Parts: sequence; structure tokens; C-alpha cells
Amino acid sequence: MKGNTRQQILERVALEVLQKGFYSTRADLVIKELKVSKGALYHYFPNKEALGNALIDEIIAPFLRKRWVTPLLEPKGNPCDVIVDIFKEILQNLNEQQVKYGCPFNNLVQEFATVNEGFRIRLEVLLDEICETMANALQKGQEQELIYYVDAHKTAQFLIASVEGAYGMAKLKQSSEFVKHTFENLITYIDSLKRK
Repeated sequence: MKGNTRQQILERVALEVLQKGFYSTRADLVIKELKVSKGALYHYFPNKEALGNALIDEIIAPFLRKRWVTPLLEPKGNPCDVIVDIFKEILQNLNEQQVKYGCPFNNLVQEFATVNEGFRIRLEVLLDEICETMANALQKGQEQELIYYVDAHKTAQFLIASVEGAYGMAKLKQSSEFVKHTFENLITYIDSLKRK
């Protein structure tokens, strides 16, 4: 196996987790498919907890930070436009796999929330970072008189909860329409916050 064995194992496990869930993923099948030894797996990930932590910290968190945090840290122009652009990009890139299997973050939240406190806390910290970044961007927009007054923290929570809920319902219905309709309405709502 060429390249970064650890990263290849982690990426393959991430795909398995998306399709089957964390606790149903069998590492022995992953390493067999990748043609790596059990020793290599345990060298990089001594137990399933270490594998879960790496999955959250190295796959899920960077993806979500790139999507939500980076564009909103220092938004150029109206932060509402940045949020709308994020939604439009998500819609543009929405694919059959996302509809079939749902959002990896949401799936892990659902699976870990009541059974693994360490994983739950990691995911909660990530969610709080995203909501806080969005709330700060909205507050800056209000200070610059680009946005009407709303409770920025509650609005950020509402937007993220709506996104994750839409993914969950699309997975249940096996239809992208739930995501599309939710995002269309969220975009209308966000546009209504902008001062003309």
C-alpha cells in the first residue's frame, strides 16, 4: 500500500461509517480491502475510541470548518450573502450519496449522543464553534448596519439545526427535495435579514 497508510485507513473507515454507522463498521473488513495488516491498524489506532476521535478530529471537523467557519470568520461584505453562498454551494454539490446516507456529522451526532460521552463532547464543541462563528459574523453585520436586528446566536442555531434536520429528513425520504425546499426557504429568510 503506497502513500499515507494511516490517512487511507481513516478515509476508508469514514466511508464505511457513513454507510453503516460507527459501531457497525468492521475494521477487519476495511484493512482486508486496503490490504494492510491488523498490526498497521492498531499501530495507528490502538482501539476503536482512538479511531473515532481521529474520524471526528481529522475528517469531520476540517470539512465542517472549511464549509462553515472559514468563510464566516472574516466575511467580505454582508455575512448574509456569505451564508447564502454556502447554502447555494451545498445545493449545487448535493449528490445521491448525501441523500442516501445523510450528513456524516448528523449521523455521528445521532449515533454518539447517548452512548459515548467523549465523542459527544467532541461533536458538541464542533457544533458550538460553527454556531459561534456564524453568530459573530451576524453580529458584525448588525454593527455595520448591513443586517436587521435578530438574536444572532439563536439565528445561527436555527440555521444549523434546519440544515441538519433537512439532511436527516432527506435521508429518511431518500429524496433531495427536503434539502432543496428547506434551503430555498432558509435563503429567503436570510435575504429578509439584509438591510436594503
